[in-house]
Amino acid sequence: MDEHKQHNMEDHSALDAHQGHAMPAPPTMGQEDHSAHAGHGADHSGHEQMFRVRLWWSLLLSIPVLTYSEMIQEWLGFMPPA
Repeated sequence: MDEHKQHNMEDHSALDAHQGHAMPAPPTMGQEDHSAHAGHGADHSGHEQMFRVRLWWSLLLSIPVLTYSEMIQEWLGFMPPA
């Protein structure tokens, strides 16, 4: 068999066709692949606290928006001050 034909018939599913480098397995459902971030040296400590503070501020700032919403006023049967 011709070497070129044999080469084309080989399984290249694990290789990147562009550069010939092995591709990592895709993450399974519900999992994220963070291997690309490993070793970049960024410190992610404190993110949980930052997002918790942002959550509370967002909830606090959404109260006036919801208060002046016509649908919420109908449901609760009240009229806010003008």
